[in-house]
Amino acid sequence: AEGGDAAALVAALEPLAAAAREGLAPSLEKLRAEIARDGATPSLPKSSVGSRKRVVIAGGGFCGAMVAYRLDKNPEFHVTLLDTKEYVENTPVVLRLMCLAGKEFEDMFSKALIEHKAYVKNGDVVVGSLAAVRTDHILYGAKTGVAAHVLPYDYLVISTGTAYQSDIKTDGTSIEHRRRSYEIEHQRIADAPATVVVGGGLVGTELALDISTFFPGKKVEWISGNETLMSRIHGFHDPTMEVVEREAAKGHLKLSLGERAISVNQAGSILTDKGNETTPGARAYWCTGYRANNSFMKDPRTAASVASCLDDEGFINAGPTHQLSHPALSHVFAGGDICCRDRFGGGERMAAYGHTHAMVICENIERLAGTLSGPLQAARIGIPKKGADSATDNEGVLISLGKTDTVMFSKNPLMRAFYPNPEEMEEKYGPIDEAPNGWILLDDQSSLKFGFGVDLLAETFREGKDEWWAGFDGPRMYDFV
Repeated sequence: AEGGDAAALVAALEPLAAAAREGLAPSLEKLRAEIARDGATPSLPKSSVGSRKRVVIAGGGFCGAMVAYRLDKNPEFHVTLLDTKEYVENTPVVLRLMCLAGKEFEDMFSKALIEHKAYVKNGDVVVGSLAAVRTDHILYGAKTGVAAHVLPYDYLVISTGTAYQSDIKTDGTSIEHRRRSYEIEHQRIADAPATVVVGGGLVGTELALDISTFFPGKKVEWISGNETLMSRIHGFHDPTMEVVEREAAKGHLKLSLGERAISVNQAGSILTDKGNETTPGARAYWCTGYRANNSFMKDPRTAASVASCLDDEGFINAGPTHQLSHPALSHVFAGGDICCRDRFGGGERMAAYGHTHAMVICENIERLAGTLSGPLQAARIGIPKKGADSATDNEGVLISLGKTDTVMFSKNPLMRAFYPNPEEMEEKYGPIDEAPNGWILLDDQSSLKFGFGVDLLAETFREGKDEWWAGFDGPRMYDFV
């Protein structure tokens, strides 16, 4: 072809090439991640381990990151953080980031994700997946069942978290990939003829109302098998329905309670038990629970003593000290969402409990290693139920209900100061720790969740401003004897 014809052909094909690159980006990043994990080896330590105790932390969510952050500063320990990604993410803002764009997105994204290497300065960060756990070392590699490498430990912290059915979390390793996954997901919502949200729990409620308010005019079809929203949190349904009814009146949001999704047809529509079906081609999110990231517990190479600590729900049995329940595993800890429900107020797994778990774990590893003295520690988590020996209620929840609304519940006196008019709340409900169903407020506390909470994480890991940690979790600690 002549030069001009060739140039015209290239120009004509460029939109197709761009679309192809766009479509292949997630798969290529996933391949890159697997290659990186499979060949991963710890970077050379800044100094040899020597006589320092080896602490291996498997999982870089909020709990694992906080443990690594604190123990990495202790010269008696050498910390290795093993994670499937290169960063810690502020998970309570994930759904909001899916709905933001432009400067709003960039401002929040830049604070919500922090590279592990920003706070693990004296140890090692290893990108890989935990494959199996022995009593003195772990096996890890590219993915479950593949273990190319061994990491010995004196103390092990398992904080591998949970996974969702929908594309809420990511398989990519890098911050740049996570940025791109948010941008792609945002565009998918914008381009789809409708969005379907299945589930009326905390995640489903936040997502449905965020999409409804950040994508004006977008059709949102919301299905929940329960008759009430967020049924595990007493008193949340009624104030939430005020916001739902306001948005539904605009003609784009439809909530169907007491209706279950049962199958998906060839057109991509979700069929319900009442004979209804959703819009073909809609972007669907299944917010119907989560599963424990526990495949390593079932690997035949995992020690029998470790495997025995898996409970009937697939989570790890850890006691109040966060040591695994087997008597031979006092040097192995579990924290964060992978823990059994007894380690959470009311059994509700929430990110806010992650830093409390982390403090207990750090205090106890330092005591076992002799860098702190005194008995092992446990934390008061949840509000004790009257008339029940060990059962607890959730002590506080702050849920976003779209762009301008939140609903906040608490029974924790530490949260009193976060209510705009605590005197009015006390007059209405009584003292916060004595009110039968706590304090419930429908208001706009978005700045607390998406401003204060985001800044707190970023300043802790990047600048070492962690005074809040001792102030919030220190009073919870007690001697476990």
